[in-house]
Amino acid sequence: MLRETSSFSRGWKAPSDISQITTERMGNVWKYTDSSLSGSSIYFGEYAAYPGGGYVAPLGRHLRNSLINLEYLKKHKWLDIQTRALFIEFLTYNANVNLFNGVTVIFEINAAGHVSKDLKVQTRKFLMIDQDRVFTKNVVSTIFVLALLVLALRIAYKIHRKKTLYFYDVWAILDIVIVFLSACSIYLYYARQHAIQIYIDAVSEAKNNDFVQYFQLFAADNVLTALSATLVFVATLRLWKLLRFMIIVKVAEKTVRDAGTSLLLCWAYQLLLVVAFSATGIMFFGGYSQNFKNFNSAFSTLLLLSLNLCGTLELNDLYKHPLGIAFYILYMLVSFFFINIYIAIISLYYADSKDFYADEPRFMQKFVQQKWKFYKNLLMVRGRKMRGGEDEINDDRIIKPKSGERYQDCFTIAKSRLDGMALVTICVLRNMEEHRSMTEKDFDLMSKTIKLLHEDESTDKQVFFTTGDSRRITFVDDRKIQQIADICENLVQYCMRKTRVSRHLPPSLIDERISRINTLIENIRMIESVLGNVQIRHK
Repeated sequence: MLRETSSFSRGWKAPSDISQITTERMGNVWKYTDSSLSGSSIYFGEYAAYPGGGYVAPLGRHLRNSLINLEYLKKHKWLDIQTRALFIEFLTYNANVNLFNGVTVIFEINAAGHVSKDLKVQTRKFLMIDQDRVFTKNVVSTIFVLALLVLALRIAYKIHRKKTLYFYDVWAILDIVIVFLSACSIYLYYARQHAIQIYIDAVSEAKNNDFVQYFQLFAADNVLTALSATLVFVATLRLWKLLRFMIIVKVAEKTVRDAGTSLLLCWAYQLLLVVAFSATGIMFFGGYSQNFKNFNSAFSTLLLLSLNLCGTLELNDLYKHPLGIAFYILYMLVSFFFINIYIAIISLYYADSKDFYADEPRFMQKFVQQKWKFYKNLLMVRGRKMRGGEDEINDDRIIKPKSGERYQDCFTIAKSRLDGMALVTICVLRNMEEHRSMTEKDFDLMSKTIKLLHEDESTDKQVFFTTGDSRRITFVDDRKIQQIADICENLVQYCMRKTRVSRHLPPSLIDERISRINTLIENIRMIESVLGNVQIRHK
């Protein structure tokens, strides 16, 4: 559809006919106003898409001025047969509930003369009057900004350490997106507050019949709402990582991952049928039903109806067609069929996922125990470092390492590298098996191996010693040496306890045991002398 962008004189006459028309009070209504000046945004109507620009006529702030302006427009036929759309826009404020209402009434006229009506109302609370809420808002905003700064510094520090490797982690990318969206939301919030203050000042200073644009307020608020919703969605995804230690979350994640392809295919088939039903509905009910007046309305109506969310569908309009009831029943049966298919697919993959994680009982308890052990060891190491290598208090061990020589000939290896070497060994052993098919555990093993081999080495180290000659070197784990030292310590302690017990025996009991030993010795000597007189001959 072609748009007229020229300027005219009164009654849509050529400007050259009456040049003095520009001096009239309402002379600007015949001039085309660009969208950058009018402040309006594009509107997608029933018959066409309309840009923000057009021919603008102010109505006035009071009823009398509005009636005078309307009489002028009617007298000079400002609306005629060539008009294709009329937008009536105004802003109201309810002081009782502190709400602004941006109202837009749209009339569209097609080539046949049919008029289509639409109404849009946007309600916002731009002003904050309650001082308690203002104080709470300022405190919460300050806490949010500080938390955002801490997160941004943490991300910058990790990027400085890991360089480009940091961007290979999906969760790290989500952190960057969260910081970016948060910063944009904070900027838009204060920009909107500044725009509201400018609008209030402009309304206070406006004279006569001047119209003060308010569209930028709703545009900024809509963008802020969209950004905030996106931020909440991304932050919820980031929160998913913290909940992945729970079995039910891992089962749900695996169910969605495995069932995703089947659900998408089923959804595509349903969309094709909805498109077919939409075309049929337009032919059946397009002449007398607002829900089927065009393809967009018919498609959205049927799609919401399949989810039982369409409360605006008038069944009386369907009764007007002979096949209306049959159309409705058939579509509902098809919708119920696809809903059952979705439930069956999810149930099937949920059962498989539940069986897959069935061998991980008490995972939450194990997770808490591991974290407790980690932080306990961390506190012990930190405490040992704070003592500066001071000797342990009340250390009554007998077997002790020589001072300064315990770790003289040792070397350390990162625990992550050892874990990666162990996983590589397991992969090699599994690869040696003939006629072996790939399983889910094999894929998990390969992913863990690749992750350990490519990530940075952990700070947790393990100590080893070497023994042997140049031809063959044996590695001895420091934990083995510590176990040997503990065993020797226990043996020595046991012997010392036995010695202490023997020292406390009474003298009479000791003499009795010595006499028994002497008697046994005499008997053994007698047996020896008897056996010495025996001669054995072999024939």
